[in-house]
Amino acid sequence: MKKQMKSMIAAMLAVLTLLSCTAFCVTPIAADTKAAQTVTRPALLKSVTAYRTDYQTKKWVKDSKTSFKYKNAYPVLIQTYEYEAQATTKSTFQYTFYKNNLPKTRKEYKDGALEWIVQYNKNGAIERMDLRNEQVKKERIFQYADGAPYFTAVLHNNIFYNIDQPKVVDFTMEEIDSIAVKTRKNGLLEKTTNCGLYANWNADEEKEWQMFNGTYTVNYDENGIAHDTYAVFRSGPSGKALCFKVKIENGRVIQAIRKTWIQPEGGKAHWENEEKFVFQYTDTAIDNARYSLMINHCMITSDSSYYMYNWY
Repeated sequence: MKKQMKSMIAAMLAVLTLLSCTAFCVTPIAADTKAAQTVTRPALLKSVTAYRTDYQTKKWVKDSKTSFKYKNAYPVLIQTYEYEAQATTKSTFQYTFYKNNLPKTRKEYKDGALEWIVQYNKNGAIERMDLRNEQVKKERIFQYADGAPYFTAVLHNNIFYNIDQPKVVDFTMEEIDSIAVKTRKNGLLEKTTNCGLYANWNADEEKEWQMFNGTYTVNYDENGIAHDTYAVFRSGPSGKALCFKVKIENGRVIQAIRKTWIQPEGGKAHWENEEKFVFQYTDTAIDNARYSLMINHCMITSDSSYYMYNWY
């Protein structure tokens, strides 16, 4: 009987020990997990290697590698090597700066040819972008709310000239994007929704403004990094578009996978891997807002329907 009592007491103690560990150990683990998913060491990128999915083998294939060189924490050279084409493109940048070391103007050259001339406001955010050559004239004008780093409206004006008669306008495209921007208490993006108007016409047509077919929304995680996107269309199917699986180590994003929502006719809808990004960093620290814009720029591209992530 005494032996049975001792066995019962030992078993109860074992259960209590297990419950105690469960009750008191879970919280620190959860906290550590959350801390591990927080960007604490934001820094400028050294390189980004992109992989695309081989849809036959379902394996990752190297697509491109983009490398960055900086001066005063702003890129002076962005070089991209495409593995399949075995080709390299180079963008170089010339800046002027305000006294507070924020950019004032930028000239951007692609493979030696001048592309964009950029003007910044005193907060270091892009105010205006102009591109002019014999074939096209492009303007982008940005508007901000309360001096925040995230723009809430952008006007596009694109004029395309006749190839044989450079002074003759072939086609004109105008667009006004209006973006509802929601930020978290930490000042980072939580949600952006883009909608707007556009007008495309030529000399033989009357200019007519039309609404976008849809609204384009991005949800962001607590680091201000894109988590998922979806669109709501006035005509056509609405719903999920993209999602992002981000891996953080040592306070930085080291890898991100972009997935696209597939809805096959007669089949089961599912997420499918589209592109993977592997990030390497310099030792130059930057603030979290600019860091999140930089990562989003790589994952979504800077000129999407959702938002333009201007980090330089």
